Amino acid sequence: MIIMAQDAKTAIDNKFLEKYLASAPAAYVLTYICAQKYIQDGISNFTDAQLADCLGMTESDVKKALKYWEDNGEFIYRQRVMDESAPEYSTEELRF
Repeated sequence: MIIMAQDAKTAIDNKFLEKYLASAPAAYVLTYICAQKYIQDGISNFTDAQLADCLGMTESDVKKALKYWEDNGEFIYRQRVMDESAPEYSTEELRF
């Protein structure tokens, strides 16, 4: 669960709004704004599933939206995404 400060504000650059507000799919704009909210609150390890849950969207739709922003140079998707399926190993397991 992600908890946000109630008084926090999310800054969205006016150039972004002018460029994409009318032309990008609305769900993609919402995804961008929600992702920026997390990032600006210092939460960089959010997952696609958390973002989808917050927006009431499917995880695949969130992934498409983030890919759209990455392709448009507005968001670096791959660096943000955490691989939840990556195994964790103890020190003992890592010894050869």
